Amino acid sequence: MQWHLANILTAGRLVMVPVFFASFVAGFYPVSFIAFTAASFTDLIDGAIARFLKQHSQLGAFLDPLADKLLMLTAFSCLVYKGVLPGWFLTLVILRDVMIMGGIGALKILKFEVKYEPFRSSKIATLLQIILGILALGFMWSPAFQFGVYPLVDFVEGTMYVTASLIVITALQYIQKGITILQTRYAVSQDRNKTI
Repeated sequence: MQWHLANILTAGRLVMVPVFFASFVAGFYPVSFIAFTAASFTDLIDGAIARFLKQHSQLGAFLDPLADKLLMLTAFSCLVYKGVLPGWFLTLVILRDVMIMGGIGALKILKFEVKYEPFRSSKIATLLQIILGILALGFMWSPAFQFGVYPLVDFVEGTMYVTASLIVITALQYIQKGITILQTRYAVSQDRNKTI
């Protein structure tokens, strides 16, 4: 098992999840805000570090998405419980992730060569989820905070709807990609049958 900087940052993100959860449940919202923000920052830089230092590994490929999903699902579940975010948003996030992982798993079972490469829109959706989490936790910390004349809760709501829209768009893109892979394999098998 090889530990290097990118993997250490990812593992640190995993460690921050229980720190975030415990502080949130205890009502220490400044601590939960800082924990989420710090963990999210590692999410933004660990992939870049792995590419720059050429530190790709199977451990990192396993830990990175696991840490991402745990952090986001924990944060959004807490925010839904407190009524800051609606339940349908959390459901949308879960359904999209289940669909992607389920689709990849099904293609691998069918012996399809699948290389998971997220769309640019998917990366933007992840960034927006991070921003939404930071804004919503900032609201929990200081509900009266305003950007100019606009209360923070308005930015939370606006970011949530933009993020939800992009989540739906990326889900449709992955569905289209899966259908294309299946159609390509079917066309190849038909050509093979014609040559026999």
